[in-house]
Amino acid sequence: MTGAPLAPKRKRAWFQLHLSTCVALMCVAGVLVWVNVVPHERQLPNQPRKGQEPPYDVRVVSHGWPISAEWKMEDGWPAATFYAGDAVDRNALFLVVAVNGAAALALLALTAGSCEFLIRRRARRRDALDSAP
Repeated sequence: MTGAPLAPKRKRAWFQLHLSTCVALMCVAGVLVWVNVVPHERQLPNQPRKGQEPPYDVRVVSHGWPISAEWKMEDGWPAATFYAGDAVDRNALFLVVAVNGAAALALLALTAGSCEFLIRRRARRRDALDSAP
């Protein structure tokens, strides 16, 4: 039985992604959303209070990664909320959100590039072995 000759494989366009790359991107994006939404808590021990003794511990709750865009200081008094500094500063908040967004996009691009590089390198090696005499 003779069959028609196999057509040569078409080269995949540079902007096409494999399904496994998309799954990896979804996992990384989920982690990035989680890191930016879940509050990060830490204690600042022995903070002086104006006119009162003794020093007290302050609990700081912040949101955002790699730079905190919002944080609250809770010490038993009404919580004070600060946005990217001591006062609401729209320019500083925009800068923090831009830096956080750029970091997230860079991680996603690095993930996509490394996954596609590994997949395509493996395919080239497989094709080279198949075409070897």
